[in-house]
Amino acid sequence: MGMSIQTRSTKTQPRVGELSLPTRAWVLLIYLVINYAIYSLVVADGWWRPTGGGLDLWFLSVTGLVATRLIETPFFRKPSDSLLAAPVAVFMIWAIDLQGIEHQSLLNAVRWLAILYMSLIVCTSLVSITMLKSDDTQPVIRALFYRFSIRLGAPELLFTPAVLISLIGFHDMTSAPSIVLAGLWLLLVVTRPVEEIISLFGIWRKSTTTVPNRHVGTIARIDEPNLIRVSLERQEPWHTKSVLAARLASGSHVHVLPLFSQLREDSMLGTGLVSGTVELDEAMSPGSVFELSECPSRDQIVATLLGEVETSAKLIGFVVEGSTISLIQFEVAFDEDLQEGLIIFCVLAGRRVYYQIVSARTNEEIFDKNPRGTLHVTAAQLGMPHDESGFAWYPWVPSMNTPVFQPAKAPQPAPTMNNVEDDNLLKFGLIPGTNFAVEIDFNKILEFHAAVLGITGVGKTEFVYDVVRDGLSKAAKIICVDFTGEYIKRLHDYEPTRLGLSSKRISELEDLIAAVETGEYGAPNEKRELMTFFENIRPEIAAEIDTFLTPKGLGLAIFELDEIANTRATLRATELYLSEIFRWAKNNRRAREILLVLEEAHTIIPEFNLFGSDRSDTAAVVGRMSQIALQGRKYGVGILLVSQRTALVSKTVLSQCNTYFCFSLVDKTSLDYMANVFGTQHLAVIPNLRARQLVAYGPGVRSEKPVIVEIPFNEEKKRACDSLDIEIQPPDETLSGEDETQPTHEGEVEDDVPF
Repeated sequence: MGMSIQTRSTKTQPRVGELSLPTRAWVLLIYLVINYAIYSLVVADGWWRPTGGGLDLWFLSVTGLVATRLIETPFFRKPSDSLLAAPVAVFMIWAIDLQGIEHQSLLNAVRWLAILYMSLIVCTSLVSITMLKSDDTQPVIRALFYRFSIRLGAPELLFTPAVLISLIGFHDMTSAPSIVLAGLWLLLVVTRPVEEIISLFGIWRKSTTTVPNRHVGTIARIDEPNLIRVSLERQEPWHTKSVLAARLASGSHVHVLPLFSQLREDSMLGTGLVSGTVELDEAMSPGSVFELSECPSRDQIVATLLGEVETSAKLIGFVVEGSTISLIQFEVAFDEDLQEGLIIFCVLAGRRVYYQIVSARTNEEIFDKNPRGTLHVTAAQLGMPHDESGFAWYPWVPSMNTPVFQPAKAPQPAPTMNNVEDDNLLKFGLIPGTNFAVEIDFNKILEFHAAVLGITGVGKTEFVYDVVRDGLSKAAKIICVDFTGEYIKRLHDYEPTRLGLSSKRISELEDLIAAVETGEYGAPNEKRELMTFFENIRPEIAAEIDTFLTPKGLGLAIFELDEIANTRATLRATELYLSEIFRWAKNNRRAREILLVLEEAHTIIPEFNLFGSDRSDTAAVVGRMSQIALQGRKYGVGILLVSQRTALVSKTVLSQCNTYFCFSLVDKTSLDYMANVFGTQHLAVIPNLRARQLVAYGPGVRSEKPVIVEIPFNEEKKRACDSLDIEIQPPDETLSGEDETQPTHEGEVEDDVPF
């Protein structure tokens, strides 16, 4: 807010370089008419018609000079301008016949020296143009050729030899007409008479027609530090694209950016944002607000607020009461296209601090008993962009009335979900409405465990596939416990290893468990047989796990038990495999990075109060997973669990997850749990999340605070998902006709009768 813009009521009139193209064309026409008239009166002594001889060289040179100045190089001279003008001047003196005229030898010498000089200018200009397009040339050499081509290739120098040849060879140098022509040439070389006259006329006209600053209203009050309330006399200048000025009680003049206006009992009240100071040639009365005859644009004022030369950010409001370090409240000043999840920013201590919109509410502001409806928005702090942490926390709150901006959405392709950058981070989504990519650190997910939560159909599984692919690109060993049968199909390109019991072993296990459940009281013999079975198959499972985990490099394994119908059998088999995985990790401490993905985790590790009749088997699995969650970090084993509700999953395991990816949830138990993770500011956001939107937070996410993320739609993934659907073909239609109704004779077989 401390930067100021200096504005004065007068401005230097534009010179020729700032004249419009039509004006420059008229100036050229004026020059041609004046030169023609002078040449006709002084030389031809009557109406003159160009013949192309030496007598006309003066007129042609003057025409070339003013045309080059006005049309070709009105703003600044370039090497290409010299490259175009030099050949024209060469042609003019090359075509002149000097045979039989006085001073022929001298004029020939002048002509050839001029041609040599202009040829040098052409070569220099070509070299300069070539060097300007190359970054390999030394800057000093490039600057030397550039200056030589534009300074020595000026039209005043290029057309002077033709004038000298014309005056010396074809005019009497001692005559009055020749002296007049020479004087006119010197005048044109030194100055630009027509342009100067136009400039003086513009200054005189402006001084006699300047519109005085128009009064708009009177300051009603100032809300410190930078909001101004104005009692308006006229409504029309108070619009959101104008820039006004006001004189404060201190005597200083400031710029005012109109924000909005409202109706009072007997007048209109305008609210504006004060920005910087303005210098005026005459002081206005104290407390007055007025239009300036000349002022900077609104974009320039906004750029000053941002501390930047140019900006495409939009001013959308200002901070109001009730803001904290982590949550700010701001009033929306304009009807902008805002929505939940978008980011905004404030400039604090010269740095952009970003916030993400988490909620909004309507409010009422009253002036003199006339209410005005307002929209107050709540935004949670993300922080300042940081190379290492994504967003770094800013440890202070914006002051009242601090301007709030919305960054422009720069066009950028959606992040490639399977792309692994050099920094080993996965860009999995964008902050809604922006090009800010949010990144995942797979190593942190592995080390601190993670949970993916959300109702069905919001994109959880697709997100997990991306995390799995990212981990495999880092040569991790990933074991997916999946009873849905989809992982093996969607990740088939990684040639996953199937883990699980053989059909024979599955049949034996189900029979033994059934015998325990139906045997005599206590079923001691059946239980001994079941324990013997477990002891016999443990070496087989251990060998299976060793074969998968021992080789170096990436590896994907899918644990499926799709042929098992008994729930207790599923749980016991799962516990056996988890036990062997943990045993291998303990015996080979951190030799491999291992991630356990638990799809539909509530079916494997349910909460204690949801245990069914298979309590002992469920407790065994939950106990083993709890051991991995508590101790796995030491041995390089991480967990990524996926579930639809927190209430269904073992809190012993879930509470060990430090990174959360929360899609839409609607049940109260889950929301209460997530409030402890994200804080209450994001609690209202979670039920409103749309498909492919989530709140991410934890060590595995490159942000120090929770952030709302939108995963870009991917048509290829949708097709891959749809390909899993099975369409049942209807049976063939029965044959029509008499055969369809005729009875079958006894003993005959009718092959065409459908089932």
